[in-house]
Amino acid sequence: MQQTTLEWTVAISAAISVVIALCGVAVNLVFQRRAGKTQAEMLEVSKRRMEKAAIREQEERQGQTEELKTRQKELELKLIEMGLLPEPILPPDLDLAAPVRSARDTTPPETAAGNGLTVTLTGQSPYIVGPPILERRDFYGRQELVVLFFEHLLAGQLQSVSLLGARRSGKTSLLRHVSHPLTLHYFAGEMADRLVPVYLNLQAMPRDSRAFFNVLTRLTIREFEYRARTEVGNVPPAPGYDFLLQFFEKTRPTNSLFVLMLDEFELLAQNSALPMDFFNNLRALTQEPHVALVATSLRGLAEITAREVPDRVSPLFNVFYPQPLYLGAMPAEEARQLAAGPAERSGHPLSPEDVNFVCDLAGRLPFRLQAAADALYRVRFRGETGAAGRTSAREVFASSMTAHFEHQWRHFTDAERAALIRLAKGEPPAAGDGPALADLARYGFVEEIGGRYRVLGSAFEEWVRGASSQP
Repeated sequence: MQQTTLEWTVAISAAISVVIALCGVAVNLVFQRRAGKTQAEMLEVSKRRMEKAAIREQEERQGQTEELKTRQKELELKLIEMGLLPEPILPPDLDLAAPVRSARDTTPPETAAGNGLTVTLTGQSPYIVGPPILERRDFYGRQELVVLFFEHLLAGQLQSVSLLGARRSGKTSLLRHVSHPLTLHYFAGEMADRLVPVYLNLQAMPRDSRAFFNVLTRLTIREFEYRARTEVGNVPPAPGYDFLLQFFEKTRPTNSLFVLMLDEFELLAQNSALPMDFFNNLRALTQEPHVALVATSLRGLAEITAREVPDRVSPLFNVFYPQPLYLGAMPAEEARQLAAGPAERSGHPLSPEDVNFVCDLAGRLPFRLQAAADALYRVRFRGETGAAGRTSAREVFASSMTAHFEHQWRHFTDAERAALIRLAKGEPPAAGDGPALADLARYGFVEEIGGRYRVLGSAFEEWVRGASSQP
């Protein structure tokens, strides 16, 4: 009896142990399911939070963009009130995309259909070919160059800057652009109100030293009065160099920063009528901490001022930032914007094929791009569409660029001409072509890709081949 009871006790204990073990497994399963569900819920909550954060970030960015636009508009209105910007010429409700036609023009507009697009063109081309760009909205690209310009000009204290570029590379347009009040406020920040840019077109300046400083002084005083909203009294009838030095000394308390922009500096360097002291005087101006020079030229200042007295302790070019800024080929995307932008803004955009054609034909120097796009626009206006229109535009552009190409060809060195000829003919460069090709690349006539050079602009490349075949 006792044996039976013991067996039953053992059996019951074993059963209880099994039940407890099963309950533990069940409990673990329940906890695992709950944990899995909790983890999934947490992941879902985290996902929703991330989505909400992304939406908030996007909304904040949109808000910042709108705020920036509002501030820019307020700045424009403020500058207009101060007289630093002209009043808007166009009424605010004018449709800028509408075709612009003269009231005297009774000829119906032509329709150009090509590449699957149909556009109505006006006879007035939106491209500016030849004169410097005066309106800020017409200035395309050169963003990296503008940033570098202000970094060099305002690094630590006011510094003189040298800008190098070929003929028609946009040097004058760049000087006008960086002098614009909006550009100054955007890139110079709080220093913008202190900057007084004084532009000098050296082609129109007097050829003798006394008259030069007379005109420079008057221009500087005029710009200061305009921007500082004040008048400089007791100016003599013919203020010269000495008066200019006195003026700079007296304006120190105003914290004004004078930037004298000498466009086409070669005209000064090549003027044998100017005494050697002239360059001494220019250099002395920059000894004032609030006066700097900006000189544009084709070649480096050390090269074009070689006629200065050789034993001078410090020649003029030493006051400039040691690294000049080159106005070379525009980046590919900026070149496309320049080719497409004016036509698009006029309401009659060029097709992507047309934009590619313009960039391939002209290269990436702004004057050539404007001329090629203008030629294509006018061909389209005459009703020549598709590939036939591009062929006609190529002929118009090549013909109009002949004198321009010849003029630039004369300003190349012998080494540069020889290297260009070999490149245009598809011949391998000679052993000594490296420096010449590097210079041509800086000026935007060739491009180096993967250690190999190519001529920029199919029209210029074809012209070089033709020029090399002439005796």
